[in-house]
Amino acid sequence: MRKILAKTWKDPVGIKVIATGIIALISSSSFYLFSYLKNITFKQAFQQLLDIVNLPLIIPLWSVLAILCVLILMAKYFLLKSTKKTERELNENDQKVINALLNPKYTFRYLGGIAKESGIQKKEALSTLNWLLENNFGKFTEGEHGRLWSLTAKGKEAFKIT
Repeated sequence: MRKILAKTWKDPVGIKVIATGIIALISSSSFYLFSYLKNITFKQAFQQLLDIVNLPLIIPLWSVLAILCVLILMAKYFLLKSTKKTERELNENDQKVINALLNPKYTFRYLGGIAKESGIQKKEALSTLNWLLENNFGKFTEGEHGRLWSLTAKGKEAFKIT
């Protein structure tokens, strides 16, 4: 059960389903609590909410348009910011680290082995590995002598040798 929940939690669709269920549970519970405290039926409590929501509001059109423009600009800004993070011109050292991770002899690699095969210093290799990790191209697991690194499926697809 725990594995299924963990897998669903990491799934972009599954987490939305879970979030929707939690919101539905909280809202329905609040209606039941409200109806209990007011000593009215659930249907009457829901009708009171609808009456509040349907109250006429006078909002100038210019303010609605201004808010909409701000939201669009914010969305563009955050979308551009998130896409810039993964864009990176790979230098020679980056390519050497990726090639070491793509080496078919190994499933996982220690930092020392990656640096040795790449012919670069551990600090430079670690910089590339951290970038791969941050952008979901790389992953690691704890091994007997430190972190064992590998490419994710996304990383293998992005950097595969053609």
